[in-house]
Amino acid sequence: MRIAFITSDETLSLRSLQLRDGWEFDRCRFDSDEIDGAFHLAQINDDDEVVCVLSLHPQEYENLNGKGFQLRGMATHPHYYKKGLGKSLIKFAVAELRSKGVDYIWCNARRNAYPFYEKMGFEYMSDEFEIPTAGPHRRMYLQLSV
Repeated sequence: MRIAFITSDETLSLRSLQLRDGWEFDRCRFDSDEIDGAFHLAQINDDDEVVCVLSLHPQEYENLNGKGFQLRGMATHPHYYKKGLGKSLIKFAVAELRSKGVDYIWCNARRNAYPFYEKMGFEYMSDEFEIPTAGPHRRMYLQLSV
């Protein structure tokens, strides 16, 4: 297993499978996928298959100070659940963002992912809200700077 920077197109099959109920790939793109500073990471298995992904783009959040990035589209193939792939991908992303002087990461976390983000040190900053195409979420953040 290895971590690599990938293109936004390489995230789409997992986004479709895990986050968008099989939608066609064009409907799984984010407006932020190609903005300046955005990047995409993946865990790639020994057969060169992308099995875990996340996307990050520069985006401050109104109630937080400093330089922020939003985490979006984190997804793991079901055959690779509970193997620590997401955890190591987040750790890699944190190191990358710290090297760029980023102060925090924030995300709209799905209900089933709350425990994962809590274990990674993220804190809640909203009550639960509904995203019409994706269900219940809460905003969470991870402070990177001291």
